[in-house]
Amino acid sequence: MAVNHLNRTKKIGVKTAGNRFAILPTESNSAAPGGVPSEKTIVRYKKLAAGGAGIIFCEATAISGDARARMNQLVLTPLNYEAYIPLTRAVKAENPDALFLIQLDHAGALADPSFSKPVAVYKGKEGDVPVLTDTQVEGVRDAFIESSEAAFKAGFNGVEMKICHGFLGNDFMQPRNIRAGHYGGSFENRARFLMESIRGIRGACGNDFLISLRLPAYESIPGGFGSSGPSEVIEDLGEPVKISRMAEEAGVSMISVSAGNAGGNLELIHPTSNYPDGVYRHFGWTSAVKKAVNIPVIGAGYSYLSDGKTGLGSWTYWAEKNLADDRVDFIGLGRQGFADPALPSKILAGKGENVNYCTACLGCGVLLGGQKAVKCVVYNV
Repeated sequence: MAVNHLNRTKKIGVKTAGNRFAILPTESNSAAPGGVPSEKTIVRYKKLAAGGAGIIFCEATAISGDARARMNQLVLTPLNYEAYIPLTRAVKAENPDALFLIQLDHAGALADPSFSKPVAVYKGKEGDVPVLTDTQVEGVRDAFIESSEAAFKAGFNGVEMKICHGFLGNDFMQPRNIRAGHYGGSFENRARFLMESIRGIRGACGNDFLISLRLPAYESIPGGFGSSGPSEVIEDLGEPVKISRMAEEAGVSMISVSAGNAGGNLELIHPTSNYPDGVYRHFGWTSAVKKAVNIPVIGAGYSYLSDGKTGLGSWTYWAEKNLADDRVDFIGLGRQGFADPALPSKILAGKGENVNYCTACLGCGVLLGGQKAVKCVVYNV
């Protein structure tokens, strides 16, 4: 199929992405001791850089050792940022035009107590997990800002705040967050943690530094983000649209749209043959956010499409159509990045038939859930 839009450049803040491919931050759980990049980490991102995507997100990286969900998860702090310099240099050497960002997160109540410290935004989240005080929330906010400064010093082009999939930043925004104090109850309070973090990162890192959000348009759990109340589950995109506009005003450079919750419905996060229509729902959520803001928007859910054998239309067909219809600005590659890091270069060269398309078997997810190093189990990449 002819490529007419995937090869186009796109401005993001003061920077420019060379094409419309974005490698999403999919964890490999292969950090070296201390949470710093291992040789395996560097090799993986060199392959992705050689693959030619315009944007590459380094996988979910904890803002402290106590905030991890994975035993061998990357950790970035002001104390270890120098260990990331070889990684950023390796990516830039392989692909000088790629925009390389790192996703920062705090696992919150999903942190593993065997090697981390679970904390909750509100009572009742994941059982008896301690609830953060407002002062402790401010400390987490400051840690996001400090890790962002560390990313700037390490040579990344920007950071992404992970505020999705049931992690800490996500929980603040949920309607069921009715905690007392400055960070719960009203919409303004539930948005406060995110807005303070964005403004703090922008102030600390300057206007040339990119800030992205991984936003959950709809969690599909009672009282989750994208529903209208603490006990509601019917989809209501009013708050996701509103917070997208607020984030843009606060200084965010782009928004990467996702959905689902790791504690409830993985099929929304990464659709499979059990729920293939989830791909189309992703298209709708992304389009709703795209219409609401003037900054670039990244879409997800595409890995299931492969070469059209799923019956939903091919990967390239839907990527080109959604770009042409102005429903999205960048096409996100999650699991597909494990299956074939070279997909962007192959598609752009008109060699889509040579792509190792993701089979959506979720073998990579099984490895991650088992605290093992992640790879594609089909193509052994």
